[in-house]
Formats: sequence, structure tokens, C-alpha cells
Amino acid sequence: MGDSSSKEGSDEKNIDNRTEASDRTAAGVAKIRHIETILNVEGDEARLFEDAYAEYFYTGSSVVNMLCGKWFMNTVSNDRDLAMVYLLTGRTREFDERVRAAARAAIKQIVILGAGYDTRGFRLDLPDDVLIFEVDQPDVQAKKKAGLEAIKQAGLELRNEQNVHFVPCDFNVEDITKLKDVPKYNPSVATLFTLEGVTQYIPKEATSSTLKAAGSVCGSGSQFVISYVPQDLYDAPEKVFDPQSIKELLSQVESMGEPWISGWNQNEFASFMRQNGFKVQRDISIEELIKEYYQPASRQVPENQQAMFERYAWATKG
Repeated sequence: MGDSSSKEGSDEKNIDNRTEASDRTAAGVAKIRHIETILNVEGDEARLFEDAYAEYFYTGSSVVNMLCGKWFMNTVSNDRDLAMVYLLTGRTREFDERVRAAARAAIKQIVILGAGYDTRGFRLDLPDDVLIFEVDQPDVQAKKKAGLEAIKQAGLELRNEQNVHFVPCDFNVEDITKLKDVPKYNPSVATLFTLEGVTQYIPKEATSSTLKAAGSVCGSGSQFVISYVPQDLYDAPEKVFDPQSIKELLSQVESMGEPWISGWNQNEFASFMRQNGFKVQRDISIEELIKEYYQPASRQVPENQQAMFERYAWATKG
């Protein structure tokens, strides 16, 4: 029989492993944002967004800088990896657009849940009266702040830095209702919540709890932008992408310590959101990302690199 101290040590090790895995995932997304930022566009082509800060949040960015974005893309021969780059680049643009739209609709509070290395509070040039609240684990935020300090030391300006507030939250023992205790946060006004690239890693009950907690700390007119994995990825992978590639993807994320465990069908997800206080107004996939963002930018996404690994939903409270 093991004693309680050995169990506590094991639990702490598991938490450390999950934190390291989350850090790798966040760094990977930062790398994709960096690639898009330095993409050597030609002719009528345009970037979907620019993130001058992304390169400070992952190792090896100097090598990517030398390979100039598109050349880097040409070094990736795996269709699955390229499909992921196209998808997450489009995802970033979609979430950017939802944040900008919320600001235009006079929403003055934006809460970024599981923020990781998200830089929207600094790079989107939002109105001066829009406050950003980044909610994440304390150790993740410590790394984020170190990256932000490196950005300033490099001579780059962090726009609207005074409007970005860090809310440390140990999700093992706390929930986001602690926002009510943050001095500048107003739980009675319209708020936009974002939850990007998270739901596949956590039980559905945890997503449900997060939605309900969000609904309890915001006012009428609030919104939620969220990504999720379609259930077909597990049950009918041929409808999503090459089945062998999906098998390899699921095996890879599991070996990294962050297995994908949750998914929804589209109608099921709309019902799930409604049961937890939010009504889905928009639910899109790679097809819409291509039509709305890539095509106007004169960018082609090859058919064999289009994968429905995720969907993106925008919902309103009530």
C-alpha cells in the first residue's frame, strides 16, 4: 500500500506533465502564427493576420525566420501537418474576427480562457476602453510574462498593455467565477469569452462547468467563441481526413501527454451549448475558413490538405 505522500507526489508529477504538454501545444500554435506572419506572399496574396509577438513564445523561431514562412511550408511534406497549419491559421483569423466584431458591438470585456500564448490583447489594436482578462494556470502565465518581457527588451511595443489583466486560476481547485473578485472585472456587463483549442483535451463535464460558470459572471448580450472536435474524427475518420493520418494524430497527442478525449456532432454541440446557457449562431469548418479568409486573400488550400479536425462556434447568452 502507498502512503498519502507518495500519492501526492504522483499527482504533482501528473500535473507537471500536463503543464509541460500544454506548454508544447501552446508553443506549437505560436509557431504557426509566426509562420503566417513572415509568409512571403506574392502577387495578390495576403496574409490572414500578423503576429509580431509569436516568435518569442517558442524555441527555434530564428530558424523559421531564415526559412521565410512559405519556404518553411515547402519543407513540410506531411499532408496532415500542412492541413493542421492551414486549419489553425484559419482558426486564428476566425477568433480574431469574433473579437473585433464584439468590440464593434460595444462589448467592453473579453475573457480569454486557457490563454496560453494568445496575443490578441496586444496585436488587434482594440479600442482603449476594451479590457482583456487572460485566465490560465499560474505557471503558464509566468512563462507568458517572461515572453512579454523579452518582447519589450527587443524594442517592440506591447499595444494596450495596460488593458490586459492576468487572472491566475488553478483549474484543479478553482473555476472562472473567481473573475468576480478581480477589481476591474464587471460581472454584470456584456462579455465575450473565448475557449480556443481546449475542449478536445478535457471531459465534456469540464466544458459544461466552464460554460455555466461563464454565464454566471456576465451580463445580457454576452458571447462565447469556442472550438471543438467533430465526433466523426473518432467514429468515422474517413469523413474528416485520411483515417491513417488521424490514427497517427491521435497517437501523437496521446504520447505527448495531451490525448484528445471529447467530441460532438454539430447538432449535439448546439444542444450542449443551449443546455449550458448559450445559443449557437454560427458553426463553421475548414470549408468556411477557405471561402471567407483564404480565397479573398488569393490563397489556395489543396484538397488533400483540407481537414475537419475542428469546428468553430460562436454563441450568444440566453
